[in-house]
Amino acid sequence: MNVSLLCSFRMDEILRALPPGIERSDKEDKEKVREIFNWITTHIEYDMDAYNNKIYDKTSLTETSIRALRRRKAVCTGYSSLFHLMCQ
Repeated sequence: MNVSLLCSFRMDEILRALPPGIERSDKEDKEKVREIFNWITTHIEYDMDAYNNKIYDKTSLTETSIRALRRRKAVCTGYSSLFHLMCQ
């Protein structure tokens, strides 16, 4: 599979997960960031098993973000990388 096609597919998956209405131009950036934070903390569970067993994701940040989004659980790296990508 073409790498750029793969990246665009992944970004599309992230864009679909954004909170509804976040793209409205009348919202301030601070409000958008807060909505993304709230969405992640509501929809992504902290993966205590991975944390307790020291199973950390050693893949790229994009891969870590997608895995957190698909599995709906992650350790700190998954939370932060997903937040970063959703804010872009």
